[in-house]
Amino acid sequence: MNKQNTNSVTKTDLKKIENKIEKLDTKIENHISALETRTDIKMENMEIRIDEKAKKYRDQVLTVMDKIVNELKTILQEQVIANAHAERMLDRIENHETRITKLETTHQHS
Repeated sequence: MNKQNTNSVTKTDLKKIENKIEKLDTKIENHISALETRTDIKMENMEIRIDEKAKKYRDQVLTVMDKIVNELKTILQEQVIANAHAERMLDRIENHETRITKLETTHQHS
């Protein structure tokens, strides 16, 4: 009795399986490529949104910094003016003290 094994695989069967595997492999590669492309596009869009937000934030910071710098310039100018005024006052006070001392000295000798 010659029984043929119905579970045996032929070269043709293996070739068919190999072709199916290659087709599946190609489909998988195409899907991966499509996913990579979509991911790249999403990343680029995200980078653009982040850059736009960062630019807006930077502009806001620079605007506030400009205001602060201008206020500091004004304060410095006012301080310079106040210091010059104070020096003139001190000079006048010293001049008055000198004149008073001379008048007192002159008055005491008279």
